[in-house]
Amino acid sequence: MRASVTSRLASGSSIASSSRMRPTPSTAFLAPSSAATPSAADTANAVAFAAVFRTLNFGGSVPIEVVLAEEDLPKNADRSIEAYYVQAPRISYLPLLLAQVRKQFVDLVLDESTSAALREDQLWFEVEGGGGALKHWPIGLLYDYHHALSHPSLPPPSTTSPYTAAPSSALPSSLASVFAPLSSPSALTGSNSLSPSFPASLPLPSYPHSPPVDSQSTLRARPSGGSSAFSAPPPRAPSRSSTRSVSEPGRPPPPPVTQDAVQPWRITLHLKDPPVEQLLVSNRVEDCRVGFMAMVKEADYVRWGNVKRVTNLRKEQQDNLWEGVVQNNFDKYWTVASKLVPLPSLSGPSSSSPSATRSATPSSGGSGSAEGRLPDANSVRSVPIRVYLPEGAPAMQSIVAPMQDGAPTTLHSALSALLPLLFPSLLSAPALAHPLIQGILVPLESEIGWLGACMAGADGWVNVVVAVGEGL
Repeated sequence: MRASVTSRLASGSSIASSSRMRPTPSTAFLAPSSAATPSAADTANAVAFAAVFRTLNFGGSVPIEVVLAEEDLPKNADRSIEAYYVQAPRISYLPLLLAQVRKQFVDLVLDESTSAALREDQLWFEVEGGGGALKHWPIGLLYDYHHALSHPSLPPPSTTSPYTAAPSSALPSSLASVFAPLSSPSALTGSNSLSPSFPASLPLPSYPHSPPVDSQSTLRARPSGGSSAFSAPPPRAPSRSSTRSVSEPGRPPPPPVTQDAVQPWRITLHLKDPPVEQLLVSNRVEDCRVGFMAMVKEADYVRWGNVKRVTNLRKEQQDNLWEGVVQNNFDKYWTVASKLVPLPSLSGPSSSSPSATRSATPSSGGSGSAEGRLPDANSVRSVPIRVYLPEGAPAMQSIVAPMQDGAPTTLHSALSALLPLLFPSLLSAPALAHPLIQGILVPLESEIGWLGACMAGADGWVNVVVAVGEGL
């Protein structure tokens, strides 16, 4: 009898491996009462608006299947336990899974003396099939880059303009197929949560997914008469709510989630001989923390032109920023991150003059307003954005201002400047690729400032994975 270990890290359910994202919803209700000085109510609306997407973004997760490298196992290893399953947060990192994987998987496979002799800096992950060592990227970025792009069920993104007014009475229903399900607003906010109560114009939708599974680890035994080859656990019977169509008038329903779309991402854990030419640092948690904070500082410099907002944080605040990622704790993370990442713009592209909306470089030490608020997302120096191409190409990075000539910079204009052959500047020419952000195929008309405020990773970067192919 063979078995596999199943676990879950996050309390929320998994995010779909990839999905369509409707254009940025209408922000008409966020229009400030005064063009010069937004009121406290305007700011509260912006906070609530950002909290919706930041919470859903933070709650995304990835199903992972971890197997051990056969060549690294000693002869006396218990090979009856084949795999370890975990629902890992997209914002987390693979080194943060090692302690749990060792305790609940590796220690069961190896004998006590062999397991005790394992060194943390010798453990490393590899893409299944010898695809190379997995870099120290966020798990969600690794998943999008190595797994989601090759998935046959990726649907093309919507071509509707993001400035098309969406009904203000509900959060866009298409988000239901993108983000982790939440049963009620209380599941987001809680009694002492940083997340504010959502305004009446943004009620939470009813998500067409199954409820979260139990977070305890379990052993799943396969019948003795089964095949020796691995077979994925059977899918749960869908409930009525999980199979209902979510659409809006005039828009076809999203494509159904196929059996292949819910298969876990299979990665291999090696127990020795890490490739030092590919992994510049080890998988020790402390090395991961140092790398994370370096990325936070780099994003802050790109955003504001300096790193004073990070260096001015107390040690306790910097620790809480990292612990929020480790614990997948939205409140702990955003209590600190809100001092670094601005809110979405309170005003639309036509509410200010070109001179007022042109990208501005904030003062080196200013907080952005008399009330101590940060400038909004369209007032930063530039948006931290990195573009990842397939086939191992190096990541691309450029200075992308959120405003150009008085108008918001779109994702299309940013990508056409970096990759003009894949994203032609002429709107009449079809794009030969599609951008994937946080597992979502994002419309090219999305505003860069909004993406930086609501769709950045925990390290502050907007990671764009390019899916090549006009029709995918």
